[in-house]
Amino acid sequence: MNFTQEDLRKQFDDATYRAGLEDAGHDRVKQIQLAANLIRSQVKGLGNQVWQQNIFLKSTVRGPLFQGTCTCVANTNCRHVVSVLLTLLQRKKNADAQPVSAPVAAWLARLRNAAFGASDPAASTTEVQEAPAQRLLYVLSPDASGRRTVLGLCQARFRPNGEIASALPVADPQSLLVEKPDYLQPDDESPLRLFIAMSGSAPSSQSQVEPRGLIGAQLLRMLTDRHQLLWTNSWADIGKGLLFPLRAAPPREARLVWTETESSLRLSWEFAPQPENEDNKRAARKQQIDYILPTEPAWYMDNLTCGELLLPAKDTGISAKDLQELVAQAPHVPLKDKTAISRMLMTQGLSEWIPPPESVKESVREDIMPTPVLRLGSMPNKGAGDAGELSWYDYAQLLFDYDGQTVFYGTQLSVMRARDAVVERIVRQEEAETAFCDVLRESGFVPQDHAALPGLLEMTSQADWMCFSRTVVPELEKQGWRIEKAQEYRYDIAEIEEWYARIADEGAETGRDWFNLELGIVVNKKRIS
Repeated sequence: MNFTQEDLRKQFDDATYRAGLEDAGHDRVKQIQLAANLIRSQVKGLGNQVWQQNIFLKSTVRGPLFQGTCTCVANTNCRHVVSVLLTLLQRKKNADAQPVSAPVAAWLARLRNAAFGASDPAASTTEVQEAPAQRLLYVLSPDASGRRTVLGLCQARFRPNGEIASALPVADPQSLLVEKPDYLQPDDESPLRLFIAMSGSAPSSQSQVEPRGLIGAQLLRMLTDRHQLLWTNSWADIGKGLLFPLRAAPPREARLVWTETESSLRLSWEFAPQPENEDNKRAARKQQIDYILPTEPAWYMDNLTCGELLLPAKDTGISAKDLQELVAQAPHVPLKDKTAISRMLMTQGLSEWIPPPESVKESVREDIMPTPVLRLGSMPNKGAGDAGELSWYDYAQLLFDYDGQTVFYGTQLSVMRARDAVVERIVRQEEAETAFCDVLRESGFVPQDHAALPGLLEMTSQADWMCFSRTVVPELEKQGWRIEKAQEYRYDIAEIEEWYARIADEGAETGRDWFNLELGIVVNKKRIS
């Protein structure tokens, strides 16, 4: 890989060369890896962005030819490519001044790391390395259904020019930690342990797992940073060497769309449109996402690139993970149901998550006032109280009835209902809702956030509950509140209006000296024996 500074001046224009010279002078090249005629590198931009480059050197009769690509806006043969080539020239010059063998250089690097650790000012610069003869690689491929991706391990053997000569799947990943092969590098252990941890309870011979959860995202990020992640269209193609490097790509936003065929609709994810500029024109042509990995956060795999996928984040009470699983489980919808499902998504308040497949005519009502509804209940409180003593949890929930449509206090959901061919949106009266809640606050209730019990209100003591049920509930009912009491509610108190007793002589009927006695009370003008 021989070239001179004059070769760079001939191929790159003056502005690009000067910009690359400035980057190299400010030590912005943070990583360089050599593999035959391929250079892989990273350059830190003027901000915190890190750009990645792949540079090929070709020998021609006119001298070396540089073919560089970069993840920056310029994309090809940019200032970052020049800065990498200039940095290589400088490092070669320094190496020629003080020649040292590769083993000695590696030993000195380890010594420096032990002495200085994270405080080493040169620690951010990776030494130039030749491609190893063998290496542990991770390969993503579609599963048998073609809908999901699985991650596997393989042992790859390289040609002198850096190409993969052959690859063999690793059947037992755990064995690599027990009897470490020669090709296992020290920094291979961290991703390998993550891979094994992600396998969970799978058999030790399980060589493929689906990247999931926090561990899956951490592992993918680590592998892309180390250029150790590849793609194959079929696991059987690994033996043929049909492996393709996966490049790290910037985060992309996703949105939900309905894909229509001749007979049905299917809910799916696609890339959200990016701002129009030269860098995004090519990416804007294809919006469909090849694969979405169920990691946390989600990752996408698209056109031999992968990166973090930003799912819609709305304050609607459903997590991105749950939404992703629900979308994956969505059935095909017949085209004849297109209008019906659109109206259902809107009237059931689901359009906050899922866009309707077609627009529905909508009207707005601002003249409907809410009726306050108070639900009172009690439930056993497991894990509380003394041993053998049953403890109870008493609670209330505040709702509002908008002409038959109920909604909990403290939620942001819209009130929708179907009216013939129109979906009617009822505007919530926030001031009135707050005023109703203030009435309960004055009675001793404290609002609480609870995922399973929306609109939750609590009181501090049983005495407060008794007082509320005895004195406040009747007043609320007189004011038009609707009080709903669960069967288990412990404070369903009613005043006894009177006692009664009834004696019936059965001697005449049975011939024996027997009589029946019924003793009871009268509550709400009803006899209770």
